[in-house]
Amino acid sequence: HSTALATYKFFEGRLRGLALGGSMRWEDKAAIGFLGDLDSTGKLVLDSNRPVFDDANMNFDFWTSYETKIMNDKVRLKVQLNVRNIFENGGLQPIRANPDGQYSTYRIVEPRTWYLTTSFEF
Repeated sequence: HSTALATYKFFEGRLRGLALGGSMRWEDKAAIGFLGDLDSTGKLVLDSNRPVFDDANMNFDFWTSYETKIMNDKVRLKVQLNVRNIFENGGLQPIRANPDGQYSTYRIVEPRTWYLTTSFEF
């Protein structure tokens, strides 16, 4: 699991008060079960040398904000737009597999989500 993020903020010029940023989240494939066979007595035996893996995941976020002073410079206003999972359309991801390799449990993958926030500092 790795994460990287960066933000750049403009302090002068025509873009003063503007900030741009982004992040990347990466998860490697993970074992979600083990294949197994029936032994001579009919008992299921899992083989730890034969894992079933899910897919690796990479997600990206983006944000931009603008800060300025209002009300005779007495109040600082910040407006920010965040987009989480910018390239994701949502869906299901397997998180558990049966001993025959068939997926048995899934999680809902969060699709692209937009957030607009405004804050005031007095």
